[in-house]
Amino acid sequence: MKDWKKRYDKAIHLFQNGEIDKALAICEVLISENLKNTSALNLKGLLLYIKGDLKAAESTWKINKDFNNDSISKSYLKDIEKDWSRAILYEDALKDIKGMYINEAEKKLKICSESDFNKLNVNNAIAFCFIKRGEYENAKSCVDIVRGIDKNNKVALDNLKVIKEFSEEHKPEINYKLVIGIAVICVVSLVSYLFYKPVTRYVSKVTTNYLASKQQKDKSSIPISDKNNLSTNKNTTDTSKNKNTADTNNNQNTTKQNNTDKQQNNTKVEEKKFPVDEVKAAIDAKDFNKLYTIITSFDRAKLGVNDVVTYNSGEDMLKNSGVQSFYDTGSKYFNSKDFVKAKVEFEKAVTFSKDNYLDQHVIYRLATTTENLGDYEKALGYYDQYINNYYGGNYTDQVLYKLATINSNTDKAKAKQYAQKIQKDYSKSIYYNTTIKAILNSQ
Repeated sequence: MKDWKKRYDKAIHLFQNGEIDKALAICEVLISENLKNTSALNLKGLLLYIKGDLKAAESTWKINKDFNNDSISKSYLKDIEKDWSRAILYEDALKDIKGMYINEAEKKLKICSESDFNKLNVNNAIAFCFIKRGEYENAKSCVDIVRGIDKNNKVALDNLKVIKEFSEEHKPEINYKLVIGIAVICVVSLVSYLFYKPVTRYVSKVTTNYLASKQQKDKSSIPISDKNNLSTNKNTTDTSKNKNTADTNNNQNTTKQNNTDKQQNNTKVEEKKFPVDEVKAAIDAKDFNKLYTIITSFDRAKLGVNDVVTYNSGEDMLKNSGVQSFYDTGSKYFNSKDFVKAKVEFEKAVTFSKDNYLDQHVIYRLATTTENLGDYEKALGYYDQYINNYYGGNYTDQVLYKLATINSNTDKAKAKQYAQKIQKDYSKSIYYNTTIKAILNSQ
């Protein structure tokens, strides 16, 4: 029993090298020897979770929570609630595949792939969808994910066999006649362009000279008397205009002074008072949106002692329950591709999520949401925030990948730094792929 740590490390090593079943077998032995082995229980739950056995994973983590009061298992159990809906969605996707509704199946499977739950089966199913559409490289990527966790996975091996067979059959043949035809068209287009450009320049120059000459001629043809009249009219108009401007300025100054006086009077009359009763009512009704609006509208430092007590009660509810509500609502909008509304909800959540277990999830969701909205600058800010606060967390390899690929368009040195982190710390991840290797090898 004293060598349990070595055996546990061996289980981790086996898991990282694609031997998930052997790792699981070691966990079973360690738990049978000592039910207080929290590390083995958590690892067993995680392996079952990845394999898609949600009920067994939940049971394992519950044992660890109830028997050992383990905090990691508690966090796993909080996150697991959303995976029950993913399990149903996965079964629906399989029905779509059976009916050959491939596009519908893929949409559902993409939602399922947002967590590591059922990772093997989900990626096998996505690979099948890609194979059906002839997208063999994408299918191969999904197979690699599965074999990185379970290198002997039968479904993945079967998919790989199909991919190899069809990839060989569908290798493109070079159409030399088409290549020659395109080359001829390019040469003809180039000759036409070189001839057309100087001719256009000459015509443009002649036209410009003609218009300038005509304008000068028209100007000189005005009689002297008419020129004098024009000058006189202009002076009269300017004098009138100056007078009107002066009157207008006087009126504007008077109006401005009146408005200033009115604003000062309103400020004296209307002093913003903290709505204690409204906050208490919102707390009783669990109206998180109203609480958010009120609490974010006031500065606690400027409130009286009695108001601060109520303010703190409202803030505590937002931190404990409001964050979860905003996150869940935002996730629903995100899953339905309504990223504008999702952003609003996640921004509410992040305001109060600092000490909440959901904080890393909220930051990651905000980053992906703003990226989907095309605001890459904000997305990079949130991705950086995640790395600074939660390096080694659930989404670290994905976030590093995003930081590397997005920065590769604007800051290649920074992109390479993030790619090196993936190479160093996440070499077994699916995100250490050809894209990252290309960034590492770039000049």
